[in-house]
This record gives sequence, C-alpha cells and structure tokens, in this order.
Amino acid sequence: MDRSYLPVYQQLSTELTGSTAAQRLEWAKFIINQKVPLEGLFPLMQNGEKSFQYFLYLMSDIVWNDPDYLLKSLPALVSYFKKELNKPLPPNFATYWLKCGIPEEMEGIAVDNLFRFLVSGEVTSQRKLHAAEVLTRIQKKYPDLKTELELILNDLLQGGSPSFQKKIRSLLCSI
Repeated sequence: MDRSYLPVYQQLSTELTGSTAAQRLEWAKFIINQKVPLEGLFPLMQNGEKSFQYFLYLMSDIVWNDPDYLLKSLPALVSYFKKELNKPLPPNFATYWLKCGIPEEMEGIAVDNLFRFLVSGEVTSQRKLHAAEVLTRIQKKYPDLKTELELILNDLLQGGSPSFQKKIRSLLCSI
C-alpha cells in the first residue's frame, strides 16, 4: 500500500487548522507536484469541525490549481463522505464539479446534491451560482432536468444581489 502521504498527513494533522490561505495554497501545490494520494489525507476531516472545513479549503486550492488532480479522487471522496463520515456532501462540491467536471458514475449523486444546494437557505450565493452553472451544463445531456432547473432559477431571481440575479438570468438564457 502506498504510504507516501504519511509525512504530509502528519504535518497537516497538526498544522492545518491554524493555517493561512497562503499556507494551504503552498500545501496544495506540494500535494499536486509530489502526487500525494488524496485518499490518504481524507481522515483529516475527522479531526474536528475546524479541520473538516480547512480540509475542504485545501481541496478547493487543489481544484483551482489542477482540476484533474482532484477529479481522479472525487469518487473516493464522495464515498468517504457517505461511508466514513456519514454526512451529506457539502456545497464545496459545487465548486469541485464546476472546475473539474463530474465523473460519469457520479452524475446522479451530483445532480441530486446540486439541486439540494440550489434550494438550501444555508448555501452561499457563490456556491449556488456554481451549482446552477454545473446543472445548466449537465441538463444539456439530460433534458428532463430543464423544467425543474428553470423553476428553481426563476425562484432564485427573487433574491440576491443585482450581480447574482444577472448571472442567474444569463444561465436561464443559456438553457
């Protein structure tokens, strides 16, 4: 079994929760460049809520720097949430799927969660935009999603900033 992740895991397990955005960006680049297996880092999410959040930030840094690197581990990450954490996928996945795409075997899970993010009152406008953009793309492959997506996007026009509404209108026009 590949244990190349252990030194990185050990460092992150003690330093991740006190890290700055700049430090996480450096770790993300190191992880990518050294091809550290992400699956070996997943247990960091079980070191408390703060570690969980900072791990998600680290995954965001990875996806913004090398979407393909995260894409390879997305099915395992989704499985980890379901089997090990017993938690629903967080809205961060809207950004992950936006940047690296959705593996075909995950499309059903992704669609369900992206719609959940769109209608949730707990999800930020930015994550809702990411979810809406991904759903707009995928509905071209699955036209049955179009009506539901249009209804939800029209509902989203009732709130948010003028910039948010403008982006939602643009997505509606592209459907």
